Amino acid sequence: MTDTTSRSAWVWPLPTLGDWPAVVSQDWRPATDDDPHIGVDLMYRRATTPTRGSRFVVPEAVPVLAAGAGVVRFAADTRRGYAVIIAHARGSTYYVHLASLLVARGEVVTAGQPLGLVGFDPTDAARVRHLHFEIWPHGTRSSAVNPSPRLATWGRVEYTRATDGARNASWWAVKTPGVIGDEIKITQEDVSALGRDIYATFRRPWVEQFDKARARFKTERGRDPGVGKDSDPVAEWATVYSWMAPPPSATDRQWKTYQGAFVHSWGEFERSWQTFYAEHADWSDRMWRGTYDQALDFRSKTKAWRTQFESLGGTPSSPEPEIPREGGPFGDIPWKRVLLVAGGIAAAVVVVPPLITAARKGA
Repeated sequence: MTDTTSRSAWVWPLPTLGDWPAVVSQDWRPATDDDPHIGVDLMYRRATTPTRGSRFVVPEAVPVLAAGAGVVRFAADTRRGYAVIIAHARGSTYYVHLASLLVARGEVVTAGQPLGLVGFDPTDAARVRHLHFEIWPHGTRSSAVNPSPRLATWGRVEYTRATDGARNASWWAVKTPGVIGDEIKITQEDVSALGRDIYATFRRPWVEQFDKARARFKTERGRDPGVGKDSDPVAEWATVYSWMAPPPSATDRQWKTYQGAFVHSWGEFERSWQTFYAEHADWSDRMWRGTYDQALDFRSKTKAWRTQFESLGGTPSSPEPEIPREGGPFGDIPWKRVLLVAGGIAAAVVVVPPLITAARKGA
């Protein structure tokens, strides 16, 4: 990524992709009671032929950038996707519909620093990938102003999709806390993106169907299933489940989601990753090569989970996880296999000489 303006200047929150300029795709609208979406939506427009004009496109795996230097005041998942609020020297900026996060609350950021990847509004059935951006001069949403005039004066950051040559470095390359932290954040993106897809594909349809069937039962019977001294809970809940489309299996009912066994097992994996992620939040916890290898191991497992998700009919919305290749003394042999072989050699060095000595004495 090449910054075409000063790092202290204000920059567009989406980078320029060659001849794909980031543009305002929605005019600014003031807030109303029934329209809380104040600010602008930013997308990409690529020129086509003169007769067809320009068309809007939505690339994947493009970073959302901090518009200016400041401190991250909020960075978390919301019903409209991941959101970030940055407090600047004067006012705040707001970013939402991110597919993942690369920053945490309290972190100091510079202008042009990646905050996460561009995503879409989960409440939008069209799944149109874009960034919603707002400017709050007084730090609160009630003070939001039209961002368009300011965006017109801000610099641009040019982004070129890298070949990841730096990440595919030698096995001997030093894995600093920063390098390890970068790989951990990338794995966090992959895990979060797949988790959101699994939830949207299996869990959310279950909730919608269950709520619909339960509401139907209440409308027809005048009460909830299993309520009342004369009710038959087993039979009544069986009726509710039979009205769901498709009807859930016993495992689905147990875990309250379609593909219950898969989703439950994924949840266990996701919790183990989040534990690892939390335990390595500080730079002092990211000082060892083994931490780097563990992060990549989690990413490899995420890739396998993605394959299983696809086999169940799921469609991932994010790029496939990429595992850095390292051409060290062992080529592309996994580090676990290297350790296993090394352990076997070490054991042989310790055990074999005494055996040879004992055999000679017995001869």
